[in-house]
Amino acid sequence: SSGINAEYGVVTDNRPNFRIEKLVRSREDGFGFSIVGGSGSEQSLPISVKQVYDNGPASGKLRRGDQIISVNGKSIEEYTREEATLLLRSCTETVTLVTLRS
Repeated sequence: SSGINAEYGVVTDNRPNFRIEKLVRSREDGFGFSIVGGSGSEQSLPISVKQVYDNGPASGKLRRGDQIISVNGKSIEEYTREEATLLLRSCTETVTLVTLRS
């Protein structure tokens, strides 16, 4: 059954590959992951996790290749990588991500 999850600003169809992860920023590692892709990138690939840093906040929660759908309820599907990076950096303490794992 399809539905709009208003709290997270995305349409989900309740498949288990949609995930909601809350990360707490660490002083040393930020949220503990890097991103790749974005609007205007080569082949305009979706923004996804490029690397997860060992022992960082995203370790065990995100995986390389997870597509990031939204950041704190804001869809980033049309964002460039630079716009998504700025949005993530503006999250000072915690971030809630909706991801799609293939």
